[in-house]
Amino acid sequence: MTKWNNTIFFENGIKHELTVEEINIIKKSLADFKANDDSEKETLEQLKSLFIHHLD
Repeated sequence: MTKWNNTIFFENGIKHELTVEEINIIKKSLADFKANDDSEKETLEQLKSLFIHHLD
């Protein structure tokens, strides 16, 4: 079983450990966002797969 530590790594080398509050904000924002076009829909699905599956 994989143990997640809620750390994200940015391209510029910065590392940040997400707090429970930040995780909840990300989840709510992704759930509430309404895409306006196909590009936004695709991007939203990619973000959801990146965050939601790992932050459940």
